[in-house]
Amino acid sequence: MDNIIDLVFIAANIVSCARLLTYERGDSNFKPHMSWIAYILVVCSGGQAIDAALEPVPVTIWASIISIVLCVLILRAKGNVAAIVRIT
Repeated sequence: MDNIIDLVFIAANIVSCARLLTYERGDSNFKPHMSWIAYILVVCSGGQAIDAALEPVPVTIWASIISIVLCVLILRAKGNVAAIVRIT
């Protein structure tokens, strides 16, 4: 069971990282603070995927659930971090 949880965790983080890296701004305004947040998310999600793949320490189900939720939010916003953190 732990191997499936590890794979889900790694896959969710790779998908999140890839979607953030492939975001195209288009006509949107450049917001430096959102770029920094996106950069931090890319580094952290990519780092978590690499760490989980290389470390023998098992990933908890709670870490996997958080990664899945974050992945869904990123995919739903099409990689637009401003759409994720926008308060309306």
